[in-house]
Amino acid sequence: RCLSDWSSDVCSSDLLAAVADARSKDKRSVYIDSTDARQREIVASYTIPAAVWKSSYRLMLGEKGQPVLEGWAIVDNTTGEDWNKVQLSLVSGRPISFVSQLYAPKYVQRPSAELADDNAARPVVHDEAFQSSMGALAAGGGGRAVPAARTGVVGGIMPPPPPSAAARQFGASAGLSMDAMMVAPSTIVASASAGELGELFEYRIAQPVTIRKDESAMLPFLQQAIEGRKLLIYSDHSSQHPTNAAELTNTSGKTLDGGPITVYDGGAYGGEALMETLKAGDKRLISYAVDLGTRITDAYNSKTAVIREIHATRGIITTKSAMEETRTYTIRNVDQKAKTLILEHPLRGGYTLLSAKPAEKTASAYRFEIQLAAGATQEFPVAEERSIEQTYQVSNSTPDFLLTYVQNRNLTLSDAARRQLQRIADEKSQIAENDRALQDAQGQVSDLTRDEDRIRQNINSLNNVSSQQQLVQNYAKQLDAHEQQLAQLRDHQAELQKKRTALTSELDGLIAALAF
Repeated sequence: RCLSDWSSDVCSSDLLAAVADARSKDKRSVYIDSTDARQREIVASYTIPAAVWKSSYRLMLGEKGQPVLEGWAIVDNTTGEDWNKVQLSLVSGRPISFVSQLYAPKYVQRPSAELADDNAARPVVHDEAFQSSMGALAAGGGGRAVPAARTGVVGGIMPPPPPSAAARQFGASAGLSMDAMMVAPSTIVASASAGELGELFEYRIAQPVTIRKDESAMLPFLQQAIEGRKLLIYSDHSSQHPTNAAELTNTSGKTLDGGPITVYDGGAYGGEALMETLKAGDKRLISYAVDLGTRITDAYNSKTAVIREIHATRGIITTKSAMEETRTYTIRNVDQKAKTLILEHPLRGGYTLLSAKPAEKTASAYRFEIQLAAGATQEFPVAEERSIEQTYQVSNSTPDFLLTYVQNRNLTLSDAARRQLQRIADEKSQIAENDRALQDAQGQVSDLTRDEDRIRQNINSLNNVSSQQQLVQNYAKQLDAHEQQLAQLRDHQAELQKKRTALTSELDGLIAALAF
């Protein structure tokens, strides 16, 4: 609705938008005062945030020759003003940078809690190898890119898009000929010069570029053949199939910022991958499709733990044993062509590799390189050994437990150590036998004591009956015999207790002297 008292045709919505814009919190007023009457020329400069530039790549693989890698920089102009023929610098690195709110008042905010979202599956980003079969260390990757303070991009430069899903599925029947689906390197020449910028890496665009506000553009910064080879990677053990992959070595002499890669194999769309920032001379694996022509299954087999070392000191026995585990991978190549497979086997703490030496080692896996013949099936066993260290208190161990070490001839145990353990086991057996005798004597004493209590009750009940005096006298004789047996048993208990004290003292001495 337009305002009726205004001469100009201004609607209320436009007025409200103008008022809201005038009250924008993003605007600040700067006042400059002059303290005298002299005229001056003042130059004011300011900085505004710019969106981070992004990288997108095309990798073209062929049966022969080196792969060709094309890099495209995606830059967004969100500054609110046009960039007209500006010099553009693209900087790759990961400096520590943050925003601190110094102008606005600070309040303590309560956290916001939400339920986690169900996210889609992510692409695989393979770990960097830090050790090869030659023991060499690979250089670390860089970081995300940061833009220069003032950047711009020439608009309208876009790489050819990958074929649609329908075209990939139906081919020429979807209205596209096979020739139309073949992809060749781009005819646009990358004109960016590259160089180190402190700890960062810079791509400087040769020609001035232009991009209007709130628009984006893509700019080629790389088109170069690099060292690489096609292979398969088996890293997801929940699947029976490995992935089609490429091993890329950055021989471009430039730092390649991380980003998505569209892979073309033999001129046709092959799949997509993600790549982390790749320094010059670094090597990385990328996976871009599932290879349905190769199937992999595995099976476990473990052996009984074997004691490798045994030591004793101050009454403590320490054993070091090892248990061998073998994971056998059965690999079937259905296709009638030879393949190279990189098999990733999990790296587990406490396990030592016994089988063939891996080609590479990452922070979480061993990488074995296997050559697969056409249409063949082969087994690849990976044997590992897990070390187990256990300690035992000799004083708490049974004689049978100690005798297992004495009688085990596979242990590297000296004859003197076996004699020490045998004496301790014998001493423990004597103490155990003495304890059983003590327990039997205590049982007899308890039985006689209960019987005496019964006899005394009978005597007390018959003392007042004149006709039962003979029976009372018989009970009295039984009570006297019980007392004599109790006296003998108590003397025997005392002897057994004395013997136990002597045996325990001797055992303590043997345990204290145990050392091998």
